[in-house]
Amino acid sequence: MVKNRYSVLAVVLFFVLLSSFESGCKSNSPAAPAPTSVPTSAPTPTPVTVTVTGNVTMPALSAGKTMKVSFYKSPTDLSSPINSISMSCTSNPMPYSLTVSADSYYVIASVIGSNPIPIPYAGDYVGVYGTTWPAWPASANAVVSAANTTFDLTLVTAQNNLSGTMTIPADQTGKVFYITLDPDTNGGNSNYAGFEMWACPSGTSISYGMVVIVPGTYYLYGGVNASGTSGNGPQPGDYFGFYGVTAPYYASTPAPNVTIDVSTPAIKNFILGIMP
Repeated sequence: MVKNRYSVLAVVLFFVLLSSFESGCKSNSPAAPAPTSVPTSAPTPTPVTVTVTGNVTMPALSAGKTMKVSFYKSPTDLSSPINSISMSCTSNPMPYSLTVSADSYYVIASVIGSNPIPIPYAGDYVGVYGTTWPAWPASANAVVSAANTTFDLTLVTAQNNLSGTMTIPADQTGKVFYITLDPDTNGGNSNYAGFEMWACPSGTSISYGMVVIVPGTYYLYGGVNASGTSGNGPQPGDYFGFYGVTAPYYASTPAPNVTIDVSTPAIKNFILGIMP
């Protein structure tokens, strides 16, 4: 009986000590760190895509020619519209439909024939939303929203507003010449404000004319494939030159130097040199 009593006391004492040990451990343990909040960035808003429509009215139906309607953020980035659509003319007016994000744009439309590159030449039709070309809007005036989706344009017949002569070192009758009005000097990116390319006439003076739709300040340069070789840019023996430079004429100007307001015809003459 005494032995059992001591056994019970031992068990009770064990649990008392165990409880005291656990209590001491808890009281001496460091406090758990306060929870920290993880910063979250605001979600990027999803652009609102809008289907825009309109009618393009031409001076006369040009059945079979190509009509193009383009929406631009910057009108000088002519090779990179936000979106554009091309179609064969079948009616007048000609309807169009495309999708863009809700924003403000310049809208340019044209109807062209079989030109060397797909930009307007004299006799083609051109137009700008919100005004009658060659007048030009002061800012991006086609404000696209869910409630504003219709943008009609009226085109006019384009006339050359840049012309002049390009003088070459020697007669190159029948060889290909080109003249480019360009916001940069990369002739390979097709970002042309104006362009002409034909076979050289006889003699050393080549007359040119082009339609410039967008006002701005540009480089004007030209060349003749006099060497008969092909390559990335002018090759040795080819003729090449910029407007507004002195001999040897093919050295680039430090900045664009031909300002076109599109409403007033401009005449620019320049000379080509022989590429070394």
